[in-house]
Amino acid sequence: MNLTQILKEISSGEGLHTEFKEARDKLPADLFELVAAFLNTDGGMILLGVNNNGKITGVEPEAVNKIKSDLTTLSNNPQKIDPPYLLFPHEFEIDGRIIIAVQVPLSSQLHKTGGEIIMRSEDGDYRVKGTHQLAGII
Repeated sequence: MNLTQILKEISSGEGLHTEFKEARDKLPADLFELVAAFLNTDGGMILLGVNNNGKITGVEPEAVNKIKSDLTTLSNNPQKIDPPYLLFPHEFEIDGRIIIAVQVPLSSQLHKTGGEIIMRSEDGDYRVKGTHQLAGII
């Protein structure tokens, strides 16, 4: 992952494999739903510090290390993502603003967050309710 790839992701906009999240000073509340959805579907890129329109809003410089540490620690916590899947955030500076990029691969396991299975479709995530929906996906 390099700056050229990140700029390409931003210019292409959100979609099945790309999601933008504003994160000025903390992790977004729904971040692990997105992580589970990417792990369970085809993987994807999460860009923290970019709004839904692709505008770089940035992460507060004093919050960067905490956000990266929280993301790494919580991705290894089965209460957030079960089974845990360790993520590795990378920071980039664009036009004087810092963004954090997280590449989430397709996992060979089925992951839950909050006891629910989340899947990705287009640029949204949805909860799998019941075994009939899960069977339909498989």
